[in-house]
Amino acid sequence: MTIFGSNVIFGGGGFSGGTGPTGPAGPTGATGATGPAGATGPTGATGATGPTGATGATGPAGATGATGATGPAGATGATGPAGATGATGATGPAGATGATGPAGGLPAALSASSNVGALGIALTAGSPVPFPITDATFGTSITRVDDDTFSINTPGFYTVTYSISTALVSLLGGVEVQVNGTAVSGTNTLISAGVNLSGVVLFEVTTVPATVEIVVTGLGLTVASGNSSQILIEQIS
Repeated sequence: MTIFGSNVIFGGGGFSGGTGPTGPAGPTGATGATGPAGATGPTGATGATGPTGATGATGPAGATGATGATGPAGATGATGPAGATGATGATGPAGATGATGPAGGLPAALSASSNVGALGIALTAGSPVPFPITDATFGTSITRVDDDTFSINTPGFYTVTYSISTALVSLLGGVEVQVNGTAVSGTNTLISAGVNLSGVVLFEVTTVPATVEIVVTGLGLTVASGNSSQILIEQIS
C-alpha cells in the first residue's frame, strides 16, 4: 500500500478521493418562468395632499327654491309732498234764510253841554257836573231828569263820553261816572289846572229807571267859562 499525503489508495475498489475546489461560476442560465403573485402587502401611509386643481366649470343653475315667509313691515316712510289742489267742486245749494237780525243803528242817544259864565263854576266834592243844554236826543231809553242828572229807562249796555274843561285856577280834583250813586268807572283826576278831563265809560243797566251823573271827587274843581262841558250817553244794545 502506497500513501500520498492524506490520500489513501487502496488497490482494487478503493475509496473516492476528496471534493476538489469549486470551479468558476458558469454563465447565467435563462430566466425562469414568473412565479405566482405574492399576497397583497399592507396599505402604505397616506401621501402628502397634492396642489388644488383648477376650478371646474360652473354647473347649471339649480331649481328655484320655495318663496320664503314675508318679513315684518318696514318703518313708515316720510310723508311725500302735497299733491296739486284739485278742481273746485260745484257750488252747493243755497242754505235756508236765517232769522232777521235786529235793526241797525243805535237804539237811543242823548247829548248835552254847558255854557258857563265868565267866572266859571266852582264845584265841591260830591257835586254833579251840570249839562243844562240838550243838544240832541232820539229814542226813549235816555231822558233828562234835571240839569245834571239823566235817566236810563231800558235795560241794556250804554256808554258815556264826556269832556270837561277846567279853569286855570281850579283845584286838582277829579270826576267819575256814577249810576244810581255808584261809580262805574275809575276816578279821572286833574293833574294840571286849565286842561280837559275826558273819558269813555261802558256799563250795563239791569234795573230801570237808573240815574246817570258825572260827579266831582277829591278836592273839587272849577269848570271853565264858555261852552266848556259836553256829555254823550248812548244805548248800544
